[in-house]
Amino acid sequence: MMTGKQQYRMGGDGTTSRRMISRVAIVLLFAVFACATDSSAYQPGQSGAQEYLYKRAWKLRMNDQFQEAYDTFASFLEKDDGASPLLEIKADWMMGNLQVRMGNIVRAREHFKRGMPMWDPLFSNIVNEEDRLDLVRSKTLMLGAYAGVEASAGYLSHSRKLIEEMRVLNGEGTRLSNETIRSANADGRRVHTKTIAANQEAEFLYATGSAKLAFYAARFDASRKWWQRAIDSPRSQSIAYSEGNALFGLLQLEMLLENAPEILRLVDRISKVPKDPQYPTLWNDNEVLQIFITARSEGVTPALLKAEQTASERFGNNQYLALLLALAGQYDEARAVSDAAIKAAREGGRQMQLAALLCDRWEICMDRPDDGDVGVSLFESLMLYRDFGLKIYEPKLYYRYACFCLAAGQPETARLTFEQGFDLSERLGLPNYSFRMLLGLAACFENLNDPVGAAIARRRAEQYRGQHSGLLATLDSEMAWLFQLPHTVPPATSLAASASQLSADESSSVQEAPSATAPPVVMAPPATPQRIILQPRSITTCVLPGESARTRFALVNAEGQPIDGVLRLLAPQHQVQWSEDASGWTASIAMTGQSNSPALPISLPADQLSFITLEMEADFGECVTNTIHFEGNPGLEGTWEVSLSDNQATVAVMEASHIERNPFYTIPFYHEFRSRSSDGPVLRNLRIVTSRPCRVELASLTQQRFIALDANGNGSFDDVGDDLYVDADHNGSPDITIAAPETPEVLQILVFPAIDDGLGSVDVGIYTDEKGTWQLQAVDSITTTPEME
Repeated sequence: MMTGKQQYRMGGDGTTSRRMISRVAIVLLFAVFACATDSSAYQPGQSGAQEYLYKRAWKLRMNDQFQEAYDTFASFLEKDDGASPLLEIKADWMMGNLQVRMGNIVRAREHFKRGMPMWDPLFSNIVNEEDRLDLVRSKTLMLGAYAGVEASAGYLSHSRKLIEEMRVLNGEGTRLSNETIRSANADGRRVHTKTIAANQEAEFLYATGSAKLAFYAARFDASRKWWQRAIDSPRSQSIAYSEGNALFGLLQLEMLLENAPEILRLVDRISKVPKDPQYPTLWNDNEVLQIFITARSEGVTPALLKAEQTASERFGNNQYLALLLALAGQYDEARAVSDAAIKAAREGGRQMQLAALLCDRWEICMDRPDDGDVGVSLFESLMLYRDFGLKIYEPKLYYRYACFCLAAGQPETARLTFEQGFDLSERLGLPNYSFRMLLGLAACFENLNDPVGAAIARRRAEQYRGQHSGLLATLDSEMAWLFQLPHTVPPATSLAASASQLSADESSSVQEAPSATAPPVVMAPPATPQRIILQPRSITTCVLPGESARTRFALVNAEGQPIDGVLRLLAPQHQVQWSEDASGWTASIAMTGQSNSPALPISLPADQLSFITLEMEADFGECVTNTIHFEGNPGLEGTWEVSLSDNQATVAVMEASHIERNPFYTIPFYHEFRSRSSDGPVLRNLRIVTSRPCRVELASLTQQRFIALDANGNGSFDDVGDDLYVDADHNGSPDITIAAPETPEVLQILVFPAIDDGLGSVDVGIYTDEKGTWQLQAVDSITTTPEME
């Protein structure tokens, strides 16, 4: 198949650069880390000196003397007195755990990464089943700890691989355990308690790790089942810290889903779990949270506010105190508490806590919702969450940023953000936020003095409410303040700028899809605003003989008032027939040997996106170039080149596009993947590679779900911020499944250039795996220019 090459043009001055965010020690995402349940056991060949050091280090660790324990384990490893390799690995493992306790994730990763390759030589030399069981369970526990560190550091994709390896080892460990127990029963021997304890801990860690990773991938039902499995496990029932952590993990899930009854039940249940004096943080945080939730559901009282202040001072957790002060209307006090908490999180390198605190600035500044500090804080929070690949927290940021924009007199930017936020919320399965976005759209249209648009948005919201019975009853009142904002109609230039962004949301897709994020600041308008914007400027499609072709253009009226015009499609030797529906117009193109391109009078409402779909029948000839015009705007045209391909690949990327885009916005590409196999569903691995560092997000429009996140666009998924949502063959690459030739898979590729350094372009290569070889299917490119043409 012929490779398509496309160009994007972006407005702006080319000076924007993304701020680099440090990744020092962060708050741990995995609640539980493995402890060496049998670490103090004497090993054959161990010298007395090393035995003493090892046991001393273990005792120091149990007394919470983490630095002293770490130094003693290091001394143990420095000696070469014949200690067993297994004990040396366990020492490295414990040093990694100690670094986690001391808040240094980077050092912890170094220990785990160094220790993992040392296991294989041990396995190859062990034949005794009890010794092999010891190895299997020890490695399983270390995998659990390593997976937790990787997730904490943002290596979600690698964490998934470790959890999968842990699953396989769990199966082997269970088999060996059962055989050991049967053998012991047959011989009248007692099964060693360390075997049972290791089994229980490994199963618990596997359940909690799986629950967390399912949560990050927005597979909430699966996550809930894994958390319940961890809560019900023998480990949870016997160790309070494990039970508390599993319950707290489930609480975080229910809080994201805003499941109020379950939140109250879980907070109360955690408070009744006996506090573990070695690890009090979880119970302390729960106490602070419990007071806040009570105030939010029953109302703020002086007694509750005093209790929150006392608990926050005791435990050093000011996040919920700041929110509660804002809820009580004490905004200045809330900001002071929030400022101190943000400063402490920055200085301590607690990036995940910092992201949450910055996100909360919107609630803490509700008395002045147009404060520019709110927009800056929300943007930084979004970047932090994206750095760790955590899409699940983005809908809240979209909603709050859109509210900020509307309050700041930017209703068009707010409208676009609400629309994008709705699509994102639907894709992640967060209906409360979907409903918020629809109500926000109604507020935007009212602010723009558009009663028709507001009525349509309200009707969409009511229909959505009828389809989702579990929505929060308070959402209408929560949004009420947006409908009370002063109406602000922005100048035409700002509308042109916003509409030009919207027009780029559609390139070569065959169906409507969202872009990924709102801009951090309002884009400067082009020097000469365009009245009408047509996107893309060009599309290339390659098909096999006998295949039909299809594409889509977008047309935006950015003038701020209705415009009448004429659409005309020039298709040599072909006949064009127009039809119209709610989304726009469709041109059906058939080869007749004669050119027949009737003009189509149309009316474009102000600030509205419409679609022009082109469909070409099979057997159109060797190559056809179609040109679409909106007459009345010189130079406003788009071209569609359709050609035949001799590429017999079983999966084909059908299109490549050329779009103008502003650098502050995400850049979406759309590609149709078509199967040419009659042997049933086809699975194909994907790889997207950008010529400069870019964040790349892949989503299936056919299945309405995310597929993968590549934080730097290098085609690998083992880096910080990377994640694989769909990897059916577990080979480390995202994949799509095409059901049949007549049901193509439509892929949305969202590109966030990391740095606009004025180099002029970013190439985006789309590859598929064809029989073990990566084959370049299409190349998209983003081009920056001083201003939009």
